Amino acid sequence: MAMKMKIGLASLAILIALAAHAQVFEKFRLGVGGGLAIPTGLASGPGVLMYLEPSYPVSNALRVGIRAEWALVTIGLPDGERYRASLFGTYTANIKYYLNNGKPRVFAGAGLGFYYVPGIHTRSSFDILWLLAGDMGGDGITAAETKFGYYPRVGLEFERFVFSVDYNFIPSAPVIKPGYEGSTKNSYFGLHIGVNLFAKKPGEK
Repeated sequence: MAMKMKIGLASLAILIALAAHAQVFEKFRLGVGGGLAIPTGLASGPGVLMYLEPSYPVSNALRVGIRAEWALVTIGLPDGERYRASLFGTYTANIKYYLNNGKPRVFAGAGLGFYYVPGIHTRSSFDILWLLAGDMGGDGITAAETKFGYYPRVGLEFERFVFSVDYNFIPSAPVIKPGYEGSTKNSYFGLHIGVNLFAKKPGEK
């Protein structure tokens, strides 16, 4: 009898654990998408971005998540000279607050974390091989650094689709080019379009 009770309690505990895990997984969401990255510095050029963003709801109106984003843009100097495209990497924690329960769901939020700011070099032509091999080439204009930054954002969700705009505040990088004094602007606008994988219908808890 005691053995049957132990087996029953163990089975109940396993079922409770599985049910809890299932509920957690139901609420988990993975955002995947891409878009445009538009740097704000003089002579800088727009590029493309892609992101991954897992998140979990704290309540029906609030979600917390983390985001990894990569943006390929061209950064220029205040003198108007443009240099080779550079790949930024950002790794941030964020929150979303939903302003309504209807369709589409409108949200506002913010995130903060670490931004990898690549060194800028003088090679002007884009070559995918340098990106894969890490061959910077050319003369250094700025040094690669990891900086702390943040972004406010607004957007909307319709079914599984997500549209959002954010502005990434990234500290400037000092120029190390001989004979030049100044800094580059690293901040950029991000225009995103993506989908939420594993998402339930809007309004469901």
